[in-house]
Amino acid sequence: MKHFFAIAVLVVTAIVPASGDQASDERELTQLLKDLNAAIVKPDIAFLEQILDQDYTHYRPHGNVENRTQYLEDRKNGQVDFTSLLADDIKVRVYGDTAIVTYRSTAKGKDQDGAIDEQRLWTRVFVRKGGHWKLVHAQGTTIQKP
Repeated sequence: MKHFFAIAVLVVTAIVPASGDQASDERELTQLLKDLNAAIVKPDIAFLEQILDQDYTHYRPHGNVENRTQYLEDRKNGQVDFTSLLADDIKVRVYGDTAIVTYRSTAKGKDQDGAIDEQRLWTRVFVRKGGHWKLVHAQGTTIQKP
C-alpha cells in the first residue's frame, strides 16, 4: 500500500507542473502571435529576424512559397505591406517543444497578388529552441466570400 501511495504522489506531482507549463506556453504563444502580427504591420524586421527560424517556410494564401530570406526581403522592400492584421479564434496546441497555432486573420494591405482585404485561416508551427519559440512554418488560406 505504501508503494501505491508513493507512486500516486509521484504521478500527481509530475502532472501538475506539466499542466501549469502547458497553460503558460499557451499564453506565451498567444501573445507571441499578437506580437508577430504587430511586427508584420510595422514592419519590425528586427523582431521578424529574431522569431523566424533559419529553416522558416511560408505558404502564402494564393499558393506562393517563400523561405525566410524571401519573406524578410518582401517586407523590407514593401512588396508585402499590411495596414492592419488582426487575429481571432486563436487555438494553441503544445506538444512538448513543438506548438501548432491556428487562427483566423482579418488582413488589409497589399502583396505580390495585389490588394488584400480579406479573412484568412492560418496554421503556424513553432519549435522551442534554446528556451525561445521560433516560427518554422506558416500556411494561410483565404476564406472565400459566399
